[in-house]
This record gives sequence, C-alpha cells and structure tokens, in this order.
Amino acid sequence: MAGHASSFDLWHQGSHLGRFTTRLLGEKNVSNCAAVIALLHQLGYPAAGIAAAIESFHGAARRQEELFRDDRFRLFDDYGHHPNEIAATLQALKTLGCRRLLVAFQPHRYTRTQNLFKEFASCFAEADKLWLTEVYAASEPEIPGINGARLAQAIRARGRPVEFIADLAGLRDAVRDAMEPGDLVLFPAPRTN
Repeated sequence: MAGHASSFDLWHQGSHLGRFTTRLLGEKNVSNCAAVIALLHQLGYPAAGIAAAIESFHGAARRQEELFRDDRFRLFDDYGHHPNEIAATLQALKTLGCRRLLVAFQPHRYTRTQNLFKEFASCFAEADKLWLTEVYAASEPEIPGINGARLAQAIRARGRPVEFIADLAGLRDAVRDAMEPGDLVLFPAPRTN
C-alpha cells in the first residue's frame, strides 16, 4: 500500500495475471478487487483492461470518502456501522501516515448496538482519540441500558481513551477544538442529519 492507493500482484494457477492498483485502501478492499479480477478473468476479459478498470474506480460514496484535505488535516466520511467495517477502515486509514487518527462515532440503532456491544467496545483500537455520542434510534424504540455513555464506559474499561458527548453539536465542537496539523479525522456511521 502506498500513499492513497493499494497495489498488489495476482496469480492464477501459477501464471502472473499482473500487478493491479486500486485507489481504495485496506486489505478488505484489495480482497474485494481480487475477487472482481478473478471473475472478470474467468469471463475472458484481458488483464490490461481489468487493471485499467480497477485503477480508475474511485469507490462508492461514503466508503473511505475524503471530504476535505489541506496541508493541515484530512477529513473522511465512512458509512461503516458494523464493528468489523470500522476496524478495517481505521487500519486502512492508518496507512496514510497521519499524525493522529481522530474518530467521532454515533452508534446506529439500539438493536445493532446491543447485539454487537462487545465488538463495538473493541473495534476502535487504532483510534488515537475517540468521541462517542448517543445512539441514533433510526425509528427503533430505546433499549434500556443500551446507550452511548455505556458503550464509552465499555471502551474505557478496555484501556482506550474515549469521550462521551451526548449531542451532535457538542461532538462537532469537541472534534474541531481537538484538531491539530497532521491529523486525520474520520466520521464512521450512517448519516443522521
């Protein structure tokens, strides 16, 4: 992985299909690209054409989407709402060489937060600074005992620093006030407003 791209060699039955480069970051995206390449190869498409298509693909909206970049910091948006997706995204963004990885997360749905509580409590290991806000209900009824503050406590219990901020305006202000040159800021989660 280099800069803002991932390059990899792909082999099939002992034959080198080629070196492929994608603008997408992380092992998960490389694995997905390899699956697409394998399918297209099986369908008879030439490797050079596949390589050009893979390299020109910018990715889906809200998946490691860079919203802003200047010489001070970078801001990324990601739809990630499952702990495995969040952990993979954090790992991938760390390869960009930021000074600190700042993450502001709003859990989405009470049932998801309840069912994946332990996983959420451990998926932010790559974050240098983490803020959580209250669970976005998405039309679900509140589940007693399942909330952002409790999730923050569970993350803290695993030795990770985290700050709970109940409202989105306060979250925005806290992130803005903490940002320093060289930081990369990630907002993983479905949009709520």
